[in-house]
Amino acid sequence: MNHCLPEKIVVYRDGVSDGQLKTVANYEIPQLQKCFEAFENYQPKMVVFVVQKKISTNLYLAAPQNFVTPTPGTVVDHTITSCEW
Repeated sequence: MNHCLPEKIVVYRDGVSDGQLKTVANYEIPQLQKCFEAFENYQPKMVVFVVQKKISTNLYLAAPQNFVTPTPGTVVDHTITSCEW
């Protein structure tokens, strides 16, 4: 539409089990990167977020006298996350 390719690409991959993580890393991501070769001199930056299924982690915000669920838009970027996976 705007006649230029994106400089950055964000991919959200949902429903990935522990056993599928290596498949995403070793097959799916390289296949996405191979698509960039269809365009001359095109090497965008790409980040892939994997959202795993069946997690049992519950998040709570410590409020005065009780615990409540975090507000929409809360970002958790350490401790329970993994930079490798």
